[in-house]
Amino acid sequence: IILLASTAVICGKNNKVKEEMTEKPKAEPTVVTTGSGLKYLDLKTGEGTEAENGMKVKVHYTLWLDVDGEKGRVIDSSREPQPTPFPFTVGMKGLIAGWNEGVLGMRVGGLRRLMIPHALGYGVDGRPPVVPGSANLIFEIELLEIEQ
Repeated sequence: IILLASTAVICGKNNKVKEEMTEKPKAEPTVVTTGSGLKYLDLKTGEGTEAENGMKVKVHYTLWLDVDGEKGRVIDSSREPQPTPFPFTVGMKGLIAGWNEGVLGMRVGGLRRLMIPHALGYGVDGRPPVVPGSANLIFEIELLEIEQ
């Protein structure tokens, strides 16, 4: 959403002119593309310590298949049917590469959309029957906690 700034001129009793500003424009979030081909967009910036390799974190996530750059059907979510945060160690083996890279730099309370090319996801084989081969993925990840 883009809010535009505007100036209103108001004349009072004595015809004095007073200017009032409405809300300042809010910058559109910027899509960042990393050297590996991962794209991400910070929908909400969190606070505190940034997530780094080796840190234990808890997140909520939702996964969609990428259909021409848009969210397709939901494949998985830690929020449904009952919210169950997902704990993991950033950089650990066994996670898709796009997750390990995409969580780096997030702060607690942050919400980030990851657009993960198949090479950083489940690869050419996919994860049948749910994720077809060479599927690009879209995750939204909310960083809930970093264990110290």
